[in-house]
Amino acid sequence: MKTDQKKTRNESLPHLQEKNDASELMRRLGFGVVLQEHENCDLIVTHPGCASILALEIEQSPRNVLRNLSRNFAQGCTSVLVICPDFYIAALVARRIAKSLPPELQARTALSTAGALRLVQPLRFAGNSTAQTTP
Repeated sequence: MKTDQKKTRNESLPHLQEKNDASELMRRLGFGVVLQEHENCDLIVTHPGCASILALEIEQSPRNVLRNLSRNFAQGCTSVLVICPDFYIAALVARRIAKSLPPELQARTALSTAGALRLVQPLRFAGNSTAQTTP
């Protein structure tokens, strides 16, 4: 199931692609509901076996991260996963969160890079394939 991607805000093409990638990953991991652009969150996901609400924020810079996290928690999200394009941006975002986000909200915030999330995807093994994976 593809999610309709309209450019409803001033979002770059890499931002939109990361949202699509994160949406597909969450579906593959068994999250039953994926909403994009819900009350300005990039993604909202829930899992069928849990009542928690997880917001995903795609951050291309640390500029808006505190505003986005505060908004997500104020709107009732249980946790927020911040996804950054690379380790450099992730480090900047982590510093901003550590410096300014209250500890009780820091405990409900996770941070990852887009590349690290791609590694979480389930591996596909084909029967007696001779394909090998590298460690």
